[in-house]
Amino acid sequence: MPGDDLDLKKILGTKVTQERVERLRSLGIRFDQPDLTREAEDFLYRKFAEEVDIQYARFQAGIKFTEAEVDELLDGAIDIHAHGGSENFERLLLEDELAIAYTQLGLRAVVIKTWWTPSVSHLPLARKLLNAWCEKNGKPPIQLFGGITLNTSVGGLNPHAVKRCLGFEGMKYIWMPMVDSYWHRRVVHDDWSESPWLRIVDEKTHKGPRANTFRSLECQYLPVTPPWYGGE
Repeated sequence: MPGDDLDLKKILGTKVTQERVERLRSLGIRFDQPDLTREAEDFLYRKFAEEVDIQYARFQAGIKFTEAEVDELLDGAIDIHAHGGSENFERLLLEDELAIAYTQLGLRAVVIKTWWTPSVSHLPLARKLLNAWCEKNGKPPIQLFGGITLNTSVGGLNPHAVKRCLGFEGMKYIWMPMVDSYWHRRVVHDDWSESPWLRIVDEKTHKGPRANTFRSLECQYLPVTPPWYGGE
């Protein structure tokens, strides 16, 4: 796992083997240009995988900013993708701790995401603890929003789970499967195990009926239609 000492030169120097290129080819990815040579296809597959590796390494490598730059960036900002600590693995802060820290830093709002349970269901307690802290310290509270990530722990592509979440204050996002999606496992983790990973599209890249159901739910109920961060 990359650490703070991983510099830009090392990140950009990532290499993709021909074996991985062949595994990506087996996914059936189609190109807009129909008459590409196999060499050209190899180049595109390799560049695609390199970009994925670089993005994930960059996220994990650590980036240096001055405190003044951070203060300027955070003043009145809205973080649309912050991970809460209510997971079965280590996160830096629980949702209420994150909300209090962001209030102290002067942010306007935050969208909290969790992988395995609906983050929006964690907000009532986080909001209660935040309001108590703000009342004690004389500060206006940050706005809290959340949603649901359609990984296997909530039944995967489960419209009933989404409908239940619509009753929570601050429900804004439906995140498509990510770590449990077929595409994410194959492309990001180079994981070719036979686990029942979730698919949003079929082998011909046509959307399944459930994907359209979620789009309908978004358009009908959510005040803002967010980008779908997901697997395929």
